[in-house]
Formats: sequence, C-alpha cells, structure tokens
Amino acid sequence: MSQIHPTALISPSATIDETAVIGPYCIIGDEVTIGAHTILHRHVVVSRLTRIGKHNQIYQFASIGEDCQDLKYAGERTLRLAITILFVKLVAFIVVLYRIIH
Repeated sequence: MSQIHPTALISPSATIDETAVIGPYCIIGDEVTIGAHTILHRHVVVSRLTRIGKHNQIYQFASIGEDCQDLKYAGERTLRLAITILFVKLVAFIVVLYRIIH
C-alpha cells in the first residue's frame, strides 16, 4: 500500500503505485499517475493529466503539470507529459551532480 501522509490531498481519479510515497501537504490532481518507488516530498503539487514514471524524487515546492506561463497560452492541450518527464529527469540529474560535488 502507498505511504500517503494524512495531510496530502489526492484526487479520487489519481493513480498512485503501491510503492510510492506522498509527503505532507502534497496535492495530487485529477488523472495523475504516480509510478513505482517515486517519492514526493512535502508541499509538492502535481496537476491534472500528468504522469510521473518510476524511481523519481520530487522535492518541496515543486509544481508539475500546471498551465504554461507563456502569454500566448490559451488553455489548449500541451505536451505536458513530455515536459514533465524531462523536468523530473533534469531534477534527478541535478541531485546526482550535487551529491557528487558535495
């Protein structure tokens, strides 16, 4: 069973793998999928239609899957999934580099 902190808000339509860990005050939106062994630390927001794969760690105050901040964005569907995957991999890469340097 997933480890979900009691203060986390999870949409009924979200799919969370049983090995995932959802920290305090996280918000998981509609039609979100959280993969195996993924850890969302405190205060993470994952919005609608976002899929996060396996073996990820997302740290506090990250906001994933929100509307694009480009002024030309008019609410149309975007490549959120691809962008989300790239973002998560970038964060993981930065964490690995940080651990190597320190």
